Amino acid sequence: MDLLETPLPELRLKLDSDPHSFFDDCEEIAKENGWPIDRRREYAGPGYDQLNLHLGSGTEGYPMIRMVSVRREPRRLRLDIVDHWGSWPVDYDEYLVAARTAYGSLLRAIKRTKGKVYRLGIPRRPASLDYGQVDCNRIAYAAEKFVGLYRWFALAPGDARDRLINAYSSLCVIRPDDLPEPLRGHLAWVYREITKRPARHQWEGSVEATVSTMKNSTASRIIERLLDIGDAVERLDEQCKRLPRDVP
Repeated sequence: MDLLETPLPELRLKLDSDPHSFFDDCEEIAKENGWPIDRRREYAGPGYDQLNLHLGSGTEGYPMIRMVSVRREPRRLRLDIVDHWGSWPVDYDEYLVAARTAYGSLLRAIKRTKGKVYRLGIPRRPASLDYGQVDCNRIAYAAEKFVGLYRWFALAPGDARDRLINAYSSLCVIRPDDLPEPLRGHLAWVYREITKRPARHQWEGSVEATVSTMKNSTASRIIERLLDIGDAVERLDEQCKRLPRDVP
């Protein structure tokens, strides 16, 4: 994961009926408007339904909106859009404008023909990197410490939990405030995840109490996030080294 890029928003749609009935309504509306559709019932097992709806003309039919039901979220749909993008990776604002326009066409048609009002669910925009707020001295220090962290992850014995506990001695000297947003938020998340439980006795810390009792897959996920943070810090450090020496 590239933590220095603003991820595209994960769009959602909250329903007042089951997804299958909603897709049936969408199919009916699509036929009335001449929109080609691709319905994939239970494409990934029971409870997983997908509807691709082509709003554009021509052989590709872009923009195409993709709506997917997920079994563990029976009243919500996950949404996506495919279009001819002017930027790559796709720009956040370009993606959001295209999504608002395309889903707006469908939702207005549903309101007009079915009398139902739905709102496109858009999460709050995540923090993006402000290069003017990068403290190159702190970044250099963090980059140096992440090298030691990599050694623990690669060479320490035991499973992911053991390696995460052993690596804490290198990690603890890097504080979230040493890093700019959004890296600060990611590192703060790591610290929250590994200090949830209090120490059980005087020879144990909160990190050991928490990590030793979590699933190995959870520890692996935390390590993966730390590696992503380290990659981003290394890239920022390289950019700092290319700055003129009189620039702080």
